Amino acid sequence: MRKLIGVVLIVVGIILTLSFFGRIMSFLQAIVGLTRVFSSIEDGYETGQILGGVFYWAVHLGLIFITLKYGSKLFKRKE
Repeated sequence: MRKLIGVVLIVVGIILTLSFFGRIMSFLQAIVGLTRVFSSIEDGYETGQILGGVFYWAVHLGLIFITLKYGSKLFKRKE
């Protein structure tokens, strides 16, 4: 049963990784947007949009890391 959960987590991690590579330009725009936040060019609404995008990408990358790490750990575990 643990190997099955490991395989499911690995598949979810691969799907998240593929979606990351498909949206790499929006990831780079979010990173560049951080420099605009600290240069005081943006108003409050645009600052919220930028910081929300950065938060989304932080959660997305965290989920990729967690699913692949624990999926491979559960898949390799001997019962």
